Amino acid sequence: MFLKPKDNKRPQKLLLASGEAAPFIVRNEASNHPVVLVCDHASDRFPRSLGSMGLDRATRQSHLAIDI
Repeated sequence: MFLKPKDNKRPQKLLLASGEAAPFIVRNEASNHPVVLVCDHASDRFPRSLGSMGLDRATRQSHLAIDI
């Protein structure tokens, strides 16, 4: 799937395919308190479009992969 940017540059491929989990979750959207909580080590999951990125299973499950 491709999107055409508004500035007429090359179309860019989407990183996430339809059906893949979003990279964020909104909790308690109706809250009266403006809070943003960020967790940058949430999972070792890679988008399907990236495949294994040439990494073996053990490396993909290591801290290195979680940082990607």
